Amino acid sequence: MTNKYQLEINFLADGSNFLRSKLQSMGYLVSETESPEQISLKYFNLLKRLIPSYPRQVLVSNKFSCPLELQNGLEIIKKKIHNGEDLRPHL
Repeated sequence: MTNKYQLEINFLADGSNFLRSKLQSMGYLVSETESPEQISLKYFNLLKRLIPSYPRQVLVSNKFSCPLELQNGLEIIKKKIHNGEDLRPHL
């Protein structure tokens, strides 16, 4: 007796669902109405923009000036860079 199985494979949907879950696990919203192409573009654009987290020395040019109302934000970012923290919330 021969067993016959019908198997349906949808690589596009599987890949899209995988990328959707990766984006969501990183804190990004993905609408249920987004196409697989849109999800792929969003994911690979994010990968291109991600900054690896590791401690860095922060050098500031003596020609650089920051408006007073933005100084606190600049100090927060400089501290995160120096400590090697995740900068994704600032992208």
